[in-house]
Amino acid sequence: TRRGRTCAAAAAHRAAPPPPRPCLAQADVLRAMAAQERAQRSSGLLLQPLSSLHARAHFLASLRLAHSLSWEQCLTLAHLLQPRTYARNQPIVKQGDAQSGLFIVHSGRCRSYRDLDLSPRRGAGADTRRSARVEADTLAPRDMFGHVALLREGDGKAPTHLLTYVPETVEAQLLHLSRIDYLHHHPLLSDEARRELRLGARLAPTEETLRANHSARLGWNAAKRRYVAEAVARARRK
Repeated sequence: TRRGRTCAAAAAHRAAPPPPRPCLAQADVLRAMAAQERAQRSSGLLLQPLSSLHARAHFLASLRLAHSLSWEQCLTLAHLLQPRTYARNQPIVKQGDAQSGLFIVHSGRCRSYRDLDLSPRRGAGADTRRSARVEADTLAPRDMFGHVALLREGDGKAPTHLLTYVPETVEAQLLHLSRIDYLHHHPLLSDEARRELRLGARLAPTEETLRANHSARLGWNAAKRRYVAEAVARARRK
């Protein structure tokens, strides 16, 4: 009967397995991976450890420095990168240290600062020594410093670090490419990679820039104090 056929169809519908979930499109997967990487960058964490050569090569291939390198070249260069781990506030390099090579932040965050000598010049009539610590920059994963060590020519005196670099997270892991290894494998880096190194060296802060920023910050703080004092005085007069 019609009722029997309807009941049989309803029972078959209930017994049928649920339809499969639609597969994520490739664009959705890529967006999810990008969001996960952004979250890792903001928290200062990257999931891949650097214990294996392939992990270092994969990380190296994600840098603009190595965009024009083949996979074999990335593996060769990754073999030269030395993983180093530092605890919070443990100096990676100190202001005045000789530049030994390029540092690349892999995980964690680092900050850089310089202790400026603000003592008056000779003959100014002051014997006291004054200094101020000026914060320069914060480095996230894939940021680099020490470009000049790879770019200098000849065997003269090595340039010194203008800034002190320390981790600001619980731990930071960096990769170090020494100048000696770089010179032995210089043809590995393309002209584009060397342009990236020169650009990084030009963008590094100078002592003049740090002094100007420090003076501007002092002037801004003084202006804020004057404004607050005048506002309080006007309120009291009312």
